[in-house]
Amino acid sequence: MKQLLIAAVAVIAQAAATPAQKPVPNWPDLVTRFEKGTAASDTNMLRAAVADAHTLADVTGLERERQLALYGAAYAAWRLAFLPGVADAESKALLEGADKDLREVIRTDAKSAEARALLASVNGYRIRAGGSAMELGPEAQELLTAAARLEPNNPRVLLEQGINTFHVPAEYGGSAERAEAQLRQSLALFEREPAGRPWPNWGRFDAHVWLGQVLAARGDKDGARAEYDQALKLVPDSGYVKFKLVPMLNRK
Repeated sequence: MKQLLIAAVAVIAQAAATPAQKPVPNWPDLVTRFEKGTAASDTNMLRAAVADAHTLADVTGLERERQLALYGAAYAAWRLAFLPGVADAESKALLEGADKDLREVIRTDAKSAEARALLASVNGYRIRAGGSAMELGPEAQELLTAAARLEPNNPRVLLEQGINTFHVPAEYGGSAERAEAQLRQSLALFEREPAGRPWPNWGRFDAHVWLGQVLAARGDKDGARAEYDQALKLVPDSGYVKFKLVPMLNRK
């Protein structure tokens, strides 16, 4: 009896000394955190989501779930990179990590239009962070062309094409008019995409925000304001829209 008690005490002591294992991240929960963190510009939530998405990618035995986890990590890092409170060094590291994750997705799924479109946007962000426009810009265009060839009716692909067209100089094919057409086509495709489709299903909010900025650049304040109103219906607490974009319209 005494030996049994000693053994029991030893087991309890060992259990107390062993740190509890962190549970494996759950994919549906990660998606919820991506969306909540983005809507609230919650840097801590997004940082944790990036880390947990990488954990899921490391431990899952399902290749498709691994691809989604890496894409999700890249998406959350892309959202996080330029939020207030994120230092330049962290922003650069986040974008480099997103670049690596998306290239791994493309390596394992050669037909991933989603990964190509998001990587094109990451390239644009890397240029903004001081990367080489001469190197990253043409590659972004190649990625978008390939994504459109793979999935011409993917609204996120059209969204990223519209954003790219808006920012590219006119001598290289950029145009606010063409950007407007692409963003309107993106929104039309979003109308056909069920709101509850399997993730990735982000982008409706972004399409309204970017179309509003394109219309503002073209001098259509009323049109821009209508798009911002639509964006706020989707993300009512968007400080970027409420406190930056709308006031910019009022100052012009």
